[in-house]
Amino acid sequence: MLLRRENKSDLPFHKVYSYGKSTKNQRIEAWRNLLTEGQTQEWKVFFAELEGEELFDGGDIDKSCLQYIYIDIIRSHIHQFVGIHNSHRIRRQRPRSHYLTTGQPYLLYHYPESTRDYKAPVNLNLLSKLEAEVENFDLDQYLPGETMELYARLLSVGGFPAEYVYSDTRHRSAYIFLWEEAARYLSNGGEISLFNTPTGAEEWIQVQTYNEISHHREFDNILVLDETDDDQSDDIESGQISSDDIRAETIGIDSGGSAIYNEIDDSHPEDRQQNNIVWDLSEGEDSCEGSNDGYFLDL
Repeated sequence: MLLRRENKSDLPFHKVYSYGKSTKNQRIEAWRNLLTEGQTQEWKVFFAELEGEELFDGGDIDKSCLQYIYIDIIRSHIHQFVGIHNSHRIRRQRPRSHYLTTGQPYLLYHYPESTRDYKAPVNLNLLSKLEAEVENFDLDQYLPGETMELYARLLSVGGFPAEYVYSDTRHRSAYIFLWEEAARYLSNGGEISLFNTPTGAEEWIQVQTYNEISHHREFDNILVLDETDDDQSDDIESGQISSDDIRAETIGIDSGGSAIYNEIDDSHPEDRQQNNIVWDLSEGEDSCEGSNDGYFLDL
């Protein structure tokens, strides 16, 4: 927000910061579903089996042992999956052809044939100040260095390697051994360091721009319908209906915290067809479906 406002001081908050849950982002949710089906579901099942055998209780030490054995394996698998995804070909979609190019995401991202450069100049002094605040933060580090060394040493004593690949079936035995040894280490008076859970971001934002967040929450409750985001839109002939012909109007808030809208089709004003749409504004999870085509994933 600070960097953007260096170039445009009157930039509205909702143009910079999207306040809300990721479940309202259909493309992100679609990608997560794709990743789960293609890669991570097997890990969820495996970890659930460990829990069912009382080899994992969700405690900090249990999680740290699980992280030490499996994070690098899972990261490697996800990167491979992303590579495959970025090599697939985006299919042509007639209702989206005015903005959705076809081709492989990797080539479109790195070697575009014709593009518009949207980058803006950055205030280098401000950038340096912001970078200095996180200069000691390693995004890829999931355990403190001393804990990594301790776990490597415990595994070495048991005759296990410090790193694993999925094809090495000893990873399960290594986790169980490390889990038992870490518990024994603690019971003998040892200490195992863990990272603190990062907190305070929302409180900081509220202190800095509480009024703007309140405004943005109201702004974010306006539902904009666009038929080009419907996966069935391939069946709609181009020109049959435009996104400007559909809008939503609030007609009330029900007792459960949901805003109720009327969908109004202005393409046939004589019919004035209205259908109620419920847009959940409560704290519960929203169910979203969307297309995962047309974007590049960069990890």
